[in-house]
Amino acid sequence: MAERELWKQKTRPVWDQLVDKVYSREILDRVLKAKAEYRAAHPDEFKNYQWEP
Repeated sequence: MAERELWKQKTRPVWDQLVDKVYSREILDRVLKAKAEYRAAHPDEFKNYQWEP
C-alpha cells in the first residue's frame, strides 16, 4: 500500500502540470469525476483491489 501512495504523490501533481498543455482542466475534472462515480457505484470491484505496477 505504501508503494501505491508513493505513486499517487508522484503522478497526481503531473496531471495538474499538464492542464492547458495536453488537456483542459474541464477534461481532467470530468475524467476524475467519472472514475470516482464508477468506483462508488461498484464498491465490490474495489473492496479487495490489489494494485500492481
